[in-house]
Amino acid sequence: MKLYIHIGTEKTGTTAIQNCLFENRTQLSKEGFAYLNSALINENHLLLSLLAAPHSLKTYEIRKRLNLLENKKLEKIIHTTIQKIRSEIKTAKNDTKLIVSSEHLSSRIDNLQQVERLKNIFITSGVKEFRIIIYLRRQDLLLPSYISTSLKVGNLQSFNVLSINDSWLYYDSLISLWSKTFGKDSILINIYDKTKFPNGNIYWHFLNQINCKYQTNFDITNQTPNKSLSGIKLPYLNILNQYRQDFSHNNFLIKNIVKKLELIPDNNFAPRDFKIGSINQKIIFDKYKSSNQTIAKTYFNRDQLFDYHIADFKFDAIPYISTKEIMLIYLLIEELK
Repeated sequence: MKLYIHIGTEKTGTTAIQNCLFENRTQLSKEGFAYLNSALINENHLLLSLLAAPHSLKTYEIRKRLNLLENKKLEKIIHTTIQKIRSEIKTAKNDTKLIVSSEHLSSRIDNLQQVERLKNIFITSGVKEFRIIIYLRRQDLLLPSYISTSLKVGNLQSFNVLSINDSWLYYDSLISLWSKTFGKDSILINIYDKTKFPNGNIYWHFLNQINCKYQTNFDITNQTPNKSLSGIKLPYLNILNQYRQDFSHNNFLIKNIVKKLELIPDNNFAPRDFKIGSINQKIIFDKYKSSNQTIAKTYFNRDQLFDYHIADFKFDAIPYISTKEIMLIYLLIEELK
């Protein structure tokens, strides 16, 4: 039995892929595939990161979101999830090709022991063959979107992209964890570039990766990626998140804040030029250049992993906020209390 493990990375169309796989489970089954039901939170196999790294600081926010900070609750969900995985795999046909997907497997797992723990769960459940699918995006193009998403889920975030130093952004170290555990030949590395995907859709590209045929039978009408909040509003979402801390961690409330902020027309906010800036962009690109070159030489037999063109991004420091804008934020806060 073969298992495809899609590990992200973050901000590379993972939501679109997961929606496509989840919504087309019946069609996948007809083609000999199964998008595993176990370990799912919505369409994402989020619980797999907890199976691999249950007490890691990197999975703390996941545990908090799922109300699993108490050890008893955590151990119970881990035990239950493992049992469900084993039962589901045991009842599947031997030639079924299984699929799991979670970007948190790349951003929340950071050592060999954790990856090996995850592999062992599937090995002891009957999986014989593995393929690890990963999409890599230029770090200087990824970070602005990464900050936007972080704010949208309620985090307080620095707007200084140069201050972000997450270990998973060093792709050579990240992929090394998985190649050492599953073998280099099991790693399928893809460059995230919408212009290179069939019809610009990453889910078609992913289905090609797993050799899933008859793609025209798949329903892709709901496969829209996460929408980024207008860059002009991000500083205000950051302010709202500070007040949101007083309302306790509440996912519904976070979504409500974002939704209300999205409804306010941009012309209510003073025009600003939010840009990462070509100098900062070059600094970020150079920061990860050596790591990226290692991947390029090891897996693609070339010198560079990404092309480099200075782009224009609407993002950066928080400027002066007008009285009108403060009143808009105040009204939002009052409505949400």
